[in-house]
Amino acid sequence: MSSYNHHNHNIGTSPSGSGHRPVTPERCDSYDENSTMASSAYEELQMRHQRHKQYQQQQQQQQQQGPTQNGTLGSYVGGGGGGGGSCADDMPSTAAYRRAQQRCPDQLTPDRLLAFLETERHDPPRAARRLARYWTYRLDLFGEERCYRPMTLLPGGAMEPEVPNLSARRIYEALPDGVTDEAGRSIVHCVPSRRNFAEYTVAQEFQALFYVAETIVQDPIRRRRGVVALMDGRGVARRHFSRQMARYAAIFHNVLPLHLRAHHLCHPSAVQYYVLVPAAKFFSPRTNRLRFVMHYGTEERVVEALAHYRLPRRCLPTSLGGTVVVDMHRWVLDRL
Repeated sequence: MSSYNHHNHNIGTSPSGSGHRPVTPERCDSYDENSTMASSAYEELQMRHQRHKQYQQQQQQQQQQGPTQNGTLGSYVGGGGGGGGSCADDMPSTAAYRRAQQRCPDQLTPDRLLAFLETERHDPPRAARRLARYWTYRLDLFGEERCYRPMTLLPGGAMEPEVPNLSARRIYEALPDGVTDEAGRSIVHCVPSRRNFAEYTVAQEFQALFYVAETIVQDPIRRRRGVVALMDGRGVARRHFSRQMARYAAIFHNVLPLHLRAHHLCHPSAVQYYVLVPAAKFFSPRTNRLRFVMHYGTEERVVEALAHYRLPRRCLPTSLGGTVVVDMHRWVLDRL
């Protein structure tokens, strides 16, 4: 029982004990002052409400107009279209984007820019920042020579040197075309225990992930639905991670025009459960923390848990107790 009892709370009551404070000149002055404050607060609330309605109307007009032209978004980035500098002060470097305008304008089509606008809910300044980060990230990951090539496996493409590694390492596996969760979202399977940094670099691994994600981005329907990540944590040890991985870890958060809808870690190892996951959550934004789920226990228990997240057995790889056979060799051949 609480120590506070409202029946015995008689502070400030009248001498008659009725529980009502007597009317005094001081109380009248206090009442007038409070009324004035309430009136001012009401007026301020009305002004804010009007400003909010005006903002909503502006947003609706922008969505109806569909600002997807190269010049419109380019003006926010500070490149084409004129009027640079319209974005916030925290605008990332636009040097890589400006070079892309000159060297590969075919990769800056209105449909491509629309992907960034849709990812940022048709907010041009935020979309411009993501677009600038995308090209800066891509230049850092692929280098000057391959950055501005088409993102394909074909001869002359950015991923041409990585074709053998993409099908052999299988750290990131794209489930076959047509296999999605019950919400129609694409699924990427990750197996960190297959890492071997003695044979390749961290950059090469993230190039593979970048390309797998790009195949989803290039399909407007799949891009709008987003992607779900399934990670198998069995056998993962400290040697399977590198400090350099933090350099490229923001690939889904603020680089690609693609939403990571959920991240499921299945059968986490001890190093993941006690060290890596708590550290990653500490530095992750709130949206990423809410979309991250760990599943542990028997294989059947994990399968049942995933089913609650619209991931039934029919859309899980066989390594996680599902029925989908993942063949990255065939997946790569289909794109050559």
